[in-house]
This record gives sequence, C-alpha cells and structure tokens, in this order.
Amino acid sequence: MNQDPLIQALFIFGALYIGWLWLKDSQAAARGVVAKGALPGATPCPRGIVWVGALVGVLLCVVAAVGELALGTTAEQSTVAYHYLAVMIAAGFTEELVFRGYLVITGKGRGVLIASCVGFSVLFSLLHAQYYTVVPPEASWTEFTFKITAQSLWTLFTLFLNSLVFYSLRFTARNPRHSLMPCIVAHSSYNLAVFITKLFQGYVDGV
Repeated sequence: MNQDPLIQALFIFGALYIGWLWLKDSQAAARGVVAKGALPGATPCPRGIVWVGALVGVLLCVVAAVGELALGTTAEQSTVAYHYLAVMIAAGFTEELVFRGYLVITGKGRGVLIASCVGFSVLFSLLHAQYYTVVPPEASWTEFTFKITAQSLWTLFTLFLNSLVFYSLRFTARNPRHSLMPCIVAHSSYNLAVFITKLFQGYVDGV
C-alpha cells in the first residue's frame, strides 16, 4: 500500500463507498430482490458463520505469529503507524470483494471451483510483492530486487493459507448463499489481530 496519506485516505473512502453499495445489495437480497449488477457475494448468511469467520481470522494471526517466533524472524517485520489500522480494515473488505468475490470460477463443477481457489490464492500471495521484493529509494517500481528469506517465504505461505481459508468460508455448506460477509469479517479480524500483535511487540508508532 502506498504510504502517501492522501492515497491512503482515498483508498479508505473508496472502500467505505463500495462497502455501502455492497451492503445495500445484501439488504436487497435479504428481501428477495436481486439487484441488477449486484456486487458479488452481497447476500445474507447465518450469523453463526460470521462468528466463525471472526474466530478464524484471529487463529490465522496466531499461526502467523507463532511461525515467526519459531523461525526467529519477528524482528524482520515492518513498523506501521497508528492510522494504518484504518487502511488494514479497509483492505479486509476490498481484497475480499476482488478475490473471493470476482476472482473465482463458479458454475463449472467442484473441481474447477477448487482449482480456481488454489490458483487465485497463489496470485493473492504473489501480489503482496512488498514482502519479497525491495525497491531502492528514488527508484521506479521496475527497479527492484528479490529478498527471498525465511520471513518472506513464511509470509507468502501464510497469505496463501489465509486465502484458501477465506474461500472456504464463502463456499462452505454453512454459507448456503455464498455470502462474502464471513470472508470480510475473517480478513478484517485477521488484520486487526496483526495490528494488535504489532502494537504489543513495539512495531506501531505515531508517524
């Protein structure tokens, strides 16, 4: 995510606006009205699976943190500012809308569905290039080098795992209308748990 506060503010407000549209579509679907051009996964779901999503998000953060402790790479993590929490929560919605909403193949059988979830999960992890590349100061985004370390490999794995879990929350039988809500809650709770973990470890500052 770009560190420019203006870019971050635009991202947050954009996520809020699209989230409002998604919520309207979901409320319409709850009344039995399928809006033309409705956003993907904008459907109601049982409350229980939403709570499961919240718990799963926290557990995924625990897995990531324990892995870093086991590898001894905790000190390699990045430091974030307090206001970045808003960006992280907004990303919990936007990334779910794009990946678990749009980037999945449905209606062509279970095998194709699973294959698309795996393939797009690989893409999801690789698109977080900031975790395994370095762009020198004042250089363009094309002038980068790879940083393949234990930390970067673990981060890529956890991103891949998270994505698979989020897809499963959308397509589980406990979510019969394939709502994105459990995925959004899981992703946001994961990001919130990551922020809290960073806070207690001293990797949050006031910048």
